[in-house]
Amino acid sequence: MKKTLALILAVLMVVALFAGCASNNTNTGNDPKPTNTPNASNPDNSGNQTGDQEEESPYNFAKGKVALDENGFPTEKYEYTTPICTTDEVLTFWTVCWTPALMPASGDFNDLGYCQGQEEATGVHIEYSVVDGATRNENFSVLLAADDLCDLSASGAFFYPGTIKEAVYEEAYFVNIYDYMDYCPNYIYEATKNPNDDVTRKGVFYEDNLIYAFMNLQDKAQVSLSGFIRADWLDDMGKTPADIVTWDDMFDAMCFMQSTYDTCSEPWAMLQFIDMSNSYTLNAFDTLPYVTAEAIPPFYQIDGKVQFANTTDRDFELMTMLNKFWNQGLINKNWAGCATNKDFVGIHDGKIGYFANSATGPYEVYDNTGDPDCYWLPIQKTLRYEGQVIHVGEQHSRVGYGHTTVSTSCENIPLAIAWCDWRYSDSGSFFTSYGVQGEIWDYNEDGEIRFTDFTINNPTGVGYEWVLIVHTLDQLAEHGLEITMRKFAQEGGDGIAACYDVWDNFDYDAAYEWPAGLVLDDDQTERAAVYNNDVSTYVAENYLAFLDGSKPLTEWDSYIAGVKAIGLDQLTVIYQEVLDGYYAKA
Repeated sequence: MKKTLALILAVLMVVALFAGCASNNTNTGNDPKPTNTPNASNPDNSGNQTGDQEEESPYNFAKGKVALDENGFPTEKYEYTTPICTTDEVLTFWTVCWTPALMPASGDFNDLGYCQGQEEATGVHIEYSVVDGATRNENFSVLLAADDLCDLSASGAFFYPGTIKEAVYEEAYFVNIYDYMDYCPNYIYEATKNPNDDVTRKGVFYEDNLIYAFMNLQDKAQVSLSGFIRADWLDDMGKTPADIVTWDDMFDAMCFMQSTYDTCSEPWAMLQFIDMSNSYTLNAFDTLPYVTAEAIPPFYQIDGKVQFANTTDRDFELMTMLNKFWNQGLINKNWAGCATNKDFVGIHDGKIGYFANSATGPYEVYDNTGDPDCYWLPIQKTLRYEGQVIHVGEQHSRVGYGHTTVSTSCENIPLAIAWCDWRYSDSGSFFTSYGVQGEIWDYNEDGEIRFTDFTINNPTGVGYEWVLIVHTLDQLAEHGLEITMRKFAQEGGDGIAACYDVWDNFDYDAAYEWPAGLVLDDDQTERAAVYNNDVSTYVAENYLAFLDGSKPLTEWDSYIAGVKAIGLDQLTVIYQEVLDGYYAKA
């Protein structure tokens, strides 16, 4: 112990000696340059010079190279001089593989041409930690408990058990990207470039001075999925998709399918959530009918009063309609066990006449009927009555599903920030959206981008959208600027993209929307947490039971009394505080 103490004292004396020398150094210009180690406070060695000499930085960061407005936001995109760094540095990245069949034989993402292309462009080697989609929550919890998060985590905030502000400020697991805006001008530009797009801006800025993640952004806002209908069966009915305007029309069309075709006993492929979050097909009932035990019901407002979906008179009206469809046998009996449309493959071949999916859905999931006459067309928003104006559920943001958080334990945070930002640059966005030329896509004779045979007819047998998720940007889990037309680079892709024109063909006034970016503060979050689990579980177990009659509609009032008793009233008070505070400041 004494030897250790003596050694420490000796080291301190040496440090003090050199410190004294440094403080008295008058620097004649002939002194050797100081050693520079990039770090958060001086990551690009800016201003590091001795006399007339300046050490060339190994980093091509954007800091100081982009024009800013009065808010400090970039006024233009930035194209990186690549590679971004020449130091052979390594960043660790915790991410997911949704389709194990597409993993390289080695199990290493770095054997993918896509990952190699990113490394060549940025100069940064990524050490991937790839987990299965079903085990992400458990795996992240283990890493968090051990304080062993990777430098970057795909969808990390989804799995953090507390609040965003707790993760950033109190526990300091995630970097506040706002503090490093100079190193990610492309991301900030994409979030702020349109002053009228408050939804996207607040999807990036959790608060005015808090950005907790790099979000997956789309180059333009649009609904991510909506309804498709068997158009060949409508032909036999003497109808077109444009003739199916109301839910009464849809009921008649499904009854025709059921009675006309032997295979079509249950035409509506409904999922266990009833509707899809952020892409509602049932919101003509002026509510947001998405149901999961993992979260409280979606909330919105009417005339400044908080509304929780699955608990209003409008939800009773919706459930009454769905129960009518169920009693007629129009909804697939296995709906409660279907989490995705893929759950129907091999089970309902030729049985389905209506479902909700992405624009490529019919080609990815339902092109297996064996009927050469089968073809699907998008169907416009189904209404309660002709001429209806939709009030809620259609305020589309450019912010998508995936995101990436940066860990405070990262040894070179500015480099991690810049690496993430490269994906939002013009060149980075193009590469991450389309992948390697010649492998995933190439130009045809007319100079148009087209998928290769590997992408369209992948030997694993999976659909091309899943090929893109592994061999290009994984928009479901990670960050980047997604070029939306990348999904339609096959022959006839323009026709698929036209789905969005059909889906957006309705009147909408946003009258019931919750104000963009309005969230609970820490105190309100803590108070709400007392009731969240009980309310979400109760609603999921009881509200859904009205659909198939396992809970009769006559028990609706009892259901409402029950959900209020276990915490809905308290949650309503808390969220009303938030809403009232917002309007008081407006």
